[in-house]
Amino acid sequence: MSTTVVSVQSESRFHLSTVEILALASAVVILIAFVLLPWMTEGENQVTG
Repeated sequence: MSTTVVSVQSESRFHLSTVEILALASAVVILIAFVLLPWMTEGENQVTG
């Protein structure tokens, strides 16, 4: 019984860590998108203008 409890705890910790990693990755992607999109539009405006 004790071994199963330990395995469940380790799995729950692993799932929590993966959720945190996914949240951080999504936040980084959103920040990069907000930074790159205006920069790309400014570059296009400079090229056309």
